[in-house]
Amino acid sequence: MVLLVLNILGALALFIYGMKVMSDAVQRMAGSGLRKALRAVASNRFGAWTTGFFATSLIQSSSAVTVMVVSLVNAGMLAFNEAAFLIMGSNVGTTMTAWLISLLGLGQFSLSAISLPFVGVGLILLLVNKEQLRALGESVIGFGLLFLGLGLLKEGIPRLDESFPLIGLMQEFGGPTETYFESLFSSLLFIAVGVVFTMILQSSSVTTAFTLLLISQEWIGLPSGMALILGENIGTTMTANLAAVVANVHGKRVARFHFLFNLIGSVWMFFLLPVLAPLITTFAENVNSDLANERTIFTLSLAAFHTLFNLLNVLLFLSTDLV
Repeated sequence: MVLLVLNILGALALFIYGMKVMSDAVQRMAGSGLRKALRAVASNRFGAWTTGFFATSLIQSSSAVTVMVVSLVNAGMLAFNEAAFLIMGSNVGTTMTAWLISLLGLGQFSLSAISLPFVGVGLILLLVNKEQLRALGESVIGFGLLFLGLGLLKEGIPRLDESFPLIGLMQEFGGPTETYFESLFSSLLFIAVGVVFTMILQSSSVTTAFTLLLISQEWIGLPSGMALILGENIGTTMTANLAAVVANVHGKRVARFHFLFNLIGSVWMFFLLPVLAPLITTFAENVNSDLANERTIFTLSLAAFHTLFNLLNVLLFLSTDLV
C-alpha cells in the first residue's frame, strides 16, 4: 500500500511538473508580447475580457495572468476597470483546462498513450539553436509529461481500496444526501478542501484535473466535484493576493477584486448546489451515449458547470454594476 501511494504521489508530481514546464515555456514564447497585449486593451472592455480569456487558455494559468495584471496596475499601465475585465476573462479561460483533460485525457481517446512521443519531439526541438523553438520544445515536453502523469494517476488510483483512509472519508461525506441542509454541509466540506489544496499547490488547473479524475473513477459524485470546483476558484486567488503584498494601493485593489469576484460567485452558487447538482447528475446519467460507460459524460458535465458558473458570475457582476 505504501509503495502504491508513493507511486500515485509521483504521478501527481509528474503532472504538476508538466503543467509548470508547459506554462512557463508558453509564457517565454509569448514574451513581452503578452504584456503588451494586456496593456493594449486598456480602453476596450470587451477586448480586455477576450484577451484575459485567450491569454489564460493559452498558458493554462490564471494565476500567471492575474499576477501580470496586478503588476501592470501597480505600474500605472492599466486602470482598475480594465484590469477587472481582464481578470473576469481569465476566470473563464481557466475553465478550458477541464475541457482539455475531459476530452483528451480521460475519454476513450487518451493522449497519455502517446505522451512519450510528445516528449521525444520536444527533446528534438530543444536541440535547435533558436530560442523560440527551444521554448516550444519545452512546452511540448511539458504537455507530454502532463498527460503521462495523468495516465499514471488513472492507473494507480483505482488500485486503492476501502482500507485507504481518504477513500472512506470521500465516500462518507461525498455520497448522496437526504436533506437540503445535509447537502449544504457536505458541499461546505468539499469547498474547504478545494480551497486548501489549491492554496498548497498554487494551481487551480492541477486541482481541477484531480477533481475530474476522482469523478471519472467514481470516488466522488458530481455534487462533490462541483463543490470542489467552487473551492478551487477561491483558492487560486491567493497567488495574486500574495503578489500584491508589495504592490501599491491600486495593485492591492485589483487583487482584492479577484478574491471577491470568486468568493461572491462561490457563495451564491453554494446555496444553489443542493438543487442544481441533482439536476445535472440526472441529466448526465440519462445521456444516451457510449461515453457514459466510462464516466466521461460526468467529467464533461463538470467542465460545462465550471464554464457556465464563471460566465454567470461575469454576467452577475455586469448586471449589478459591480465593475
